[in-house]
Amino acid sequence: MFSCCAPETSPSTEIQTQAETLPEKKEEVPEPVPAKVEEAKADTSFTVTFDAPLGLAVDLKEGSPLKIKTVNEGSNAEKYNKENGGVLKAGLSILEVNGKTGTGKELVDEIKKGGTITLKLTA
Repeated sequence: MFSCCAPETSPSTEIQTQAETLPEKKEEVPEPVPAKVEEAKADTSFTVTFDAPLGLAVDLKEGSPLKIKTVNEGSNAEKYNKENGGVLKAGLSILEVNGKTGTGKELVDEIKKGGTITLKLTA
């Protein structure tokens, strides 16, 4: 058979090409770390220390625990929150002030003394 433009090949001729093998590129993907979620429990307490004036509005009801109502903007409490992950929140109960327990009024009186204040809080 005659072709004008293509080279003549026999029907049994196979054309073999060698595929260029590239090195496998392995990307190291870190294992996912599951999120750790801890729910606050009623018996969980924690302590915070910062300077007075605190800048906390509290609910002072006779016979009830002293509860935080709000954290005032621009206060030492708000500054503490920004530096420590926002732990001071409305609804927390103040159990102790500077290691002292007592009625809500007694705790407020201790806070009003000023200086460095240590609060023991619970949810």
